[in-house]
Amino acid sequence: MLGLYIFIAGSNKSIVKRWCFFAGHNRYGICQKHNFQFKTIEHEFDSKDDACIWIIDNQKGRRNLPLFVKVELGLKKSEYLANKEKENQSIAAKQNIEKRQHEELNNFLKQDCLNSDKPDLNSSPKVWVNPVDTLKEIAKDTKTSRDTVAKVKKIVEKAPEEVKQKLRSGDISINQAHKVVSMVQNDDKKDEILKKAIEKIEDHPKISLENAVKEVKKEIKKRNLVLG
Repeated sequence: MLGLYIFIAGSNKSIVKRWCFFAGHNRYGICQKHNFQFKTIEHEFDSKDDACIWIIDNQKGRRNLPLFVKVELGLKKSEYLANKEKENQSIAAKQNIEKRQHEELNNFLKQDCLNSDKPDLNSSPKVWVNPVDTLKEIAKDTKTSRDTVAKVKKIVEKAPEEVKQKLRSGDISINQAHKVVSMVQNDDKKDEILKKAIEKIEDHPKISLENAVKEVKKEIKKRNLVLG
């Protein structure tokens, strides 16, 4: 399927370039096998965070991404941006201190220094940071609601990988996943319940995820009574 897609879109150089950048060996092998022409390009970044942000921005441009994946990428990007923001604030604070020290020293030297107090060159100015509603910004970027972003954030933090994979493939909805994650969030066996529920809907596609969770909880309760 990947080979067919490259064959169909082979004339689109930007796509081929992007693929070569992200997944070298698979795409390279297919291009070599079918004698497709391609070019490689190099990108330089100031940091690993910058490289990751670039990758995420390129991935988000794909039209066929499920909403969950777009929001998940947005949340991941926000982490890298937060790292950069902290670093930039630290640099800015240092530059502000150095600038103020330089200005105060110049002013001090211009005055009659004999009877003047020496400037305090070591005091740090306050750095004011305007709070940013990260969830709201991600919602705007992914063209969804802040509530949906909050649900995805909870799923990413609390759901086992099996549930996330179903969301990434579009097999279940964000609302379905969020509902069942909320149902079991205080259960000691929440991961086991959700994993078994995913297995149930794979074996019986007509069963809803919510009902599968309820059935698994009953089965575990029954098992514990037998063992007890």
